[in-house]
Amino acid sequence: MATEADQRIGYLSDEGDQLIEYVVEDGDDTQLLEDLRGCSGGTAGGNRIAIDLASAPGGPGNVTGSIGIDEIVVRLRARVVDGDNIEVLTIGTSEQADTAIDVAVARYAGTPLPEGHSG
Repeated sequence: MATEADQRIGYLSDEGDQLIEYVVEDGDDTQLLEDLRGCSGGTAGGNRIAIDLASAPGGPGNVTGSIGIDEIVVRLRARVVDGDNIEVLTIGTSEQADTAIDVAVARYAGTPLPEGHSG
């Protein structure tokens, strides 16, 4: 997905929650959507891949969706900020992914974090 990215956050909690956050410079194109959509229905190591993505409000490069590999669902959020693409991948609920991208974008843009978050 991101071949030249600055990984800002990557963690696995005791409860199994996972989050990976990337910043990709000059990511304001829609190639991410096309690349991922082309993989849907394929297999990886014998596991079926199901990808459900949609353009998100705000322009090209803004994506909301999920990537399913058998029983595992990874939520994907990507937003463009000043021409750079902020990408969040998480195993969790859709609401957790929405919060994660809101926090990532605010931190990157230097704007106030969503209520209840310190960083």
